[in-house]
Amino acid sequence: MVIDPGRLESERHHQWTIALESQLFDQMRLQRVAFPILQAAVPYSGGHVRPYLGLYYANKYSFTGDFQESAEKQFGLGEKLKVLEVVPNSPAEMARFEKGDLLLKLDGKAVPEGENAAAKLAIVLQRDLVSGEKVMVTVLRDGDPLDLPITPAAIADYTLLLSSKQSVNAKATGKKIIINRGMLRFAETDTELTYVISHEVAHNVMQHVRAVITNYTLGTLVDIAAASVGVITGNAVGAAAAYSRAPSFESEADYVGLYIMARTGLPIDDAANFWRRIAAIDPGGIQKRILATHPASPERFVALEDTINEIKLKIASGLPLDPEPRRKEKSKGDR
Repeated sequence: MVIDPGRLESERHHQWTIALESQLFDQMRLQRVAFPILQAAVPYSGGHVRPYLGLYYANKYSFTGDFQESAEKQFGLGEKLKVLEVVPNSPAEMARFEKGDLLLKLDGKAVPEGENAAAKLAIVLQRDLVSGEKVMVTVLRDGDPLDLPITPAAIADYTLLLSSKQSVNAKATGKKIIINRGMLRFAETDTELTYVISHEVAHNVMQHVRAVITNYTLGTLVDIAAASVGVITGNAVGAAAAYSRAPSFESEADYVGLYIMARTGLPIDDAANFWRRIAAIDPGGIQKRILATHPASPERFVALEDTINEIKLKIASGLPLDPEPRRKEKSKGDR
């Protein structure tokens, strides 16, 4: 069979476009879900906050390889940065930014264009924006310039990254939170994804990575098994000690993360069911294992249900939604 080269090239382009749109969809889902969580985490971030607009923008140089041609055609990208998406309920949406707006000026100064424009603008925004202080952004919409005043929100300074890996996994690094695309597929609802991100934010808030590095100087962060969500160390020297600490870190992240999730105002009732679904794809996690880096899934389910009841009681009593102080685990010699 002789395949028509023109049809083949057309189909290649079509599939690159589908892949591009899928990645953009996943990126925007991640940003949409993460925004209220990072806002809710501000009180626990130790002052590590940054201003946030809620704009997802790019130009033709923001994409490389085979994606570039598809991005140019699909989104009409050129030299100027164009708004591809606006995060719901973000300052950008409140300021009435729209998909397709071309970014022209920031407080009267020209927005970068051409190669590396997105990276250059990110530096400018980090340097010049202040949470709560209004700035003027000039956009080009339907051929006409339009001034849009926008007030950046304050969010916890943790960068959300989307990994192309298909394993059901997420991890925190202390400053970043990395979510695999496999986790996005597994988290069927935004409620489940909210729980996952809140859990990882809690790892950073509670400085679990720093604790691991401080106590086990040869410790490194590694990818973890399909059912794992969190932080472990992966070197032989400190492995035994790291394994002994990891389950308590996971339990604490579950606990603090659920409080952060509750502070967004989103429902938390079904959060514990995440671990029943995890058990379905990793039955080995149902039974507690020697040197396990995470508590068993039934243990996590029951603990989360207890935390849900604790939070609901505080809400009913009008008490602040703050986690209780760390509960130190008793050693075998304690009574």
